[in-house]
Amino acid sequence: MSQVERSERVPWSWVCAKGGVRLRTFFRGSNLWGYVFSAPWIASFLVFGAYAMGFGVYLAFHKWDILAPSKPFVGLSNFQWILLKDTQYIQSFFNVLRYVVVVVPGLMLASLTAAILLNEPLKLRGFFRVMYYLPCVSLGIAVQVLFAWLFSTQGLINWVLSVVGIRGPAWWYEPFWAMPAISLMGIWGGFGFWTLVLLAGLQGIPPEFYEVAQIDGANWWQRHRHITIPLLNPTLLMQTIFITVGALQMFSQPFIMTGGGPMGSTRTPVLLLYWEGFTYMNMGRASAIGIVLAIVILAIVLLQRRLIERTIDY
Repeated sequence: MSQVERSERVPWSWVCAKGGVRLRTFFRGSNLWGYVFSAPWIASFLVFGAYAMGFGVYLAFHKWDILAPSKPFVGLSNFQWILLKDTQYIQSFFNVLRYVVVVVPGLMLASLTAAILLNEPLKLRGFFRVMYYLPCVSLGIAVQVLFAWLFSTQGLINWVLSVVGIRGPAWWYEPFWAMPAISLMGIWGGFGFWTLVLLAGLQGIPPEFYEVAQIDGANWWQRHRHITIPLLNPTLLMQTIFITVGALQMFSQPFIMTGGGPMGSTRTPVLLLYWEGFTYMNMGRASAIGIVLAIVILAIVLLQRRLIERTIDY
């Protein structure tokens, strides 16, 4: 007798009863309470996450002006405008990539170095740990105002450069120097948090590994190269991904500091998205910018993950 013939002879009532037993088992005990406690998050994700993303994709294929009564379907014209017709969008992606190239390795190197030093048995170690975390508890707007003064023409940075005989540039008015100044602010702003994260990872490494390596004659660099970095690989991978995603979505720094100038050198995709959606009321084109940016972020993160996993030994 074939499998099809046997299945046709199974009573439908038995199938329903069997399914009911499995359903009751699935929602019984801890499973039921797990779904009960997860229900608020699932509901918020469906409303503010899944629905919002789906509606954003829908907007990207329409000329969706908030004030216009008709919102016609335009196909790929919003994407064509972004990628082919208006050069400011392509420039914004190159601008944010310049920011990523400076901030990601700079912040990783600075936070890893600080975490390794703070993990050593130094005097006043607790005091320095608190001081390094100060950027995280500082008000973001206050930090940006502070850096606006530091990099102003008559600010502290140019004064220090003048002491050593260097004439400082007009940081916020020269296209070449505006993005590096914002990048330094980004490194300083995330320095304390990622130092704390890496310090927690370092304290999870057994000290016996370092003691054995020191007995075998390994110097400071060799111990951290062959013990610290491989064992911190999961933390470093997470750090790289989070910093990259945050850097590609940079918005508040150019919005407050430069307004996208000078000459569009600090204009970013999220800044253009804000202008298209809330200044020009073109939600369709703003959604298209968000989709293109999401694809770029996904591609860069996947590439980073492959490179890091190949470079760092486990």
